[in-house]
Amino acid sequence: MREDLARDVTALVFGVPVLFELVVGLLVVGALRARNLRTVGPVLAGVRPGRGLRRAAGSAGIVCVFGALLAAGADRRVLEFAGLLLAPALGLVWFGQGFGDALLGEWGVQRGWFSRRYEELEEWRLAGDHLRFRLHGEWTSVPCPPERQAALLQTLGRVNPGAQSAFRD
Repeated sequence: MREDLARDVTALVFGVPVLFELVVGLLVVGALRARNLRTVGPVLAGVRPGRGLRRAAGSAGIVCVFGALLAAGADRRVLEFAGLLLAPALGLVWFGQGFGDALLGEWGVQRGWFSRRYEELEEWRLAGDHLRFRLHGEWTSVPCPPERQAALLQTLGRVNPGAQSAFRD
């Protein structure tokens, strides 16, 4: 009986806070993702470098951890608790944004975890195949295919004409 109590107390002390943090992290990532989708609108163009590798490596790591527990012959309760911990971790791997993600949408832009509507851009300019804009005082860009540039220029000129940069590439 004392061994079961020690194991249960250990699970509560070390496992529950981790589970709580993972679930809260998943909720925060979900809320940020939903906000970014509402801000950007339907995606017209974008790049998400390393997204496939991030997902594959993260998923493989989680499966390896669970496989190691299975190979070690862990108790059923341990496997259930590990599955409970690893499920939100898998959600974070699949729903998380990358810092290099760059999306152009109908209503705005997204760079990494940050998104802005066109009317909220500090300063912007079309340069080559990219829409360049200031985000937190620094210039960054998202891809903008040539066939979309005329419509985008019209939209930006209508909703945020004062922020067009005088600088030309």
